[in-house]
Parts: sequence; C-alpha cells; structure tokens
Amino acid sequence: MSDRLADAFDFQGRLGRDDQRRLELKLGVIAVLAWVTPIALLMAGAPRALAWLPFLALPPAGVAFVAAGVRRLHDVGLGARMEFVRGAGFLIMVLGPLAAAILIPDLPEPFGWVLVGFSAIIFIVALGRNLTGGRPEWGPGDPGPNRFGPPPE
Repeated sequence: MSDRLADAFDFQGRLGRDDQRRLELKLGVIAVLAWVTPIALLMAGAPRALAWLPFLALPPAGVAFVAAGVRRLHDVGLGARMEFVRGAGFLIMVLGPLAAAILIPDLPEPFGWVLVGFSAIIFIVALGRNLTGGRPEWGPGDPGPNRFGPPPE
C-alpha cells in the first residue's frame, strides 16, 4: 500500500508509519482548504448558498483519514473498530458547528463565529495530534506478515 491519494480510501492492507504521515499531510492540506474556503467566502460577502460548496470536500477527506488510520492499525496488528468511532466523533464535532454556522440563516453573527471558532479549535488540535503521531498505537509496525497482510513496502 502506498501514500498516494488514489489509495486513500482503501481500508485493506497495512500502511507504514512514514507513508501514513505523508498521506495524512496530503489529506490535511485538502481538509484545511475545504474548511478555510467557506469561511473566507463568507468573510468576503459571498452568499451562503455558494460558501458551503467547498465544505463538501470535508466528509470524503474525513473518510480517507479514517481509512489511513485503519490501515495503520493493521500495520501494528490491531483491529479498526475504534478508528471508526473516533472518525465519526471527529466529523460530528468539526462539521456540526461549522454546518450550523453556515446553513442556519437566522443565527446571530457572533454566535455563528463562536461555532466556527469551536470547529477550528477541534480541527487544529486533532490534525496536530494526527500529524505528530500522538496516539499510542502508532509505534513501529509488526515485522513480517500479520493477520492483515504482508508488511508495507
């Protein structure tokens, strides 16, 4: 398995630590652009109907982050059920407030910006934690094949 974006949605096989970091860095750039663009469009005065369109790139990027986490867990010989729970929780915590701020037309502007800020803080902390390998299961992979396949190349 490689760190190519084309392989980002593959939940099968194993993914080495360095490949996972490179893949998540690429996905992080996509996610940051998809997250910042709606805010920039709103600040520039674009209509809400247009501003939320870049936001549509966030769910696929979130799924690809989960897939990378699953493949990385496979490399250390662990199953991936918890990764799905983490991914779903992350998407709800980040996308929920941001979607509310963009899609609720009668929301007072200061409250909308508080929701956007809450979403930004969660996003930045989670992205930083992912990119720095701050999770204990991200140690060295299993040498040789394990139940999830051969070691990554």
